[in-house]
Amino acid sequence: MKPTKTITDAELTVLRWFWEHGAATARTVAQDLYPECTASDLATVHSLLQRLEAKKLVVRDRSQHVHTFSAAASQSEVAGRELQALADKLADSQDDPYVAPFVRQTVVDAYARAGVADARDLFIEHALVRREWDSPHTFLTHNDEVLEAAQAVGDRFRRADTFVADQALFTFYDDRVGPEVVSGRHFDRWWKDARAERPTLLTMTMDDFVRGGAGTAHDFPTVWRHASMDLHVTYRFDPGSALDGALALATRRAGGRP
Repeated sequence: MKPTKTITDAELTVLRWFWEHGAATARTVAQDLYPECTASDLATVHSLLQRLEAKKLVVRDRSQHVHTFSAAASQSEVAGRELQALADKLADSQDDPYVAPFVRQTVVDAYARAGVADARDLFIEHALVRREWDSPHTFLTHNDEVLEAAQAVGDRFRRADTFVADQALFTFYDDRVGPEVVSGRHFDRWWKDARAERPTLLTMTMDDFVRGGAGTAHDFPTVWRHASMDLHVTYRFDPGSALDGALALATRRAGGRP
């Protein structure tokens, strides 16, 4: 596996400047970071900006004679990249079934040590929404099943806005998980008490995934009866694909005529 590109402390200093101040020229950044702003200081900032641009962490605006720069990645995105780099150092491949659980757990727990204000959001996004966390909690398996069923509902109703998976998942957990939870260990401690008071607090239902106004299941049957035939109907919402639409498979009912 090709290692994830990490950033140096000097590069991170420049990124933090953009996060705090927004777009600016290289000279403006240099003058703020280096009060004397010598030619050497300006050259250093130019070099750092070139490296950050190559890593797609900074974007350059060339529309004016004097170019300006701005951050191309948020603080949480950079933190995620750095944590992924940590995982890459721990294993040559995260596909290794023996190593992967350890790597994922290390990444999840590293959020607590990342020192970023949105560590909780990172944990929810990667551990609970993307499921980059091996955990025995039964609500996770249940929610995966509800998610799959909700996807099928979206296909049947042919509504792209019916199925709101990642957004609904994040909002669901964000509204319920304790504010102190920033890692797997934090979650386990919090959930031990929360579950005792509300066992179904993190158990999702179809209403959490599917937006209203899409119709009813009666409008999109899974079995269509015609004469002596039972047509088993499946649905797929994939505009532009040859498989888009409904597919009916005919079977004869017992005792039916040919």
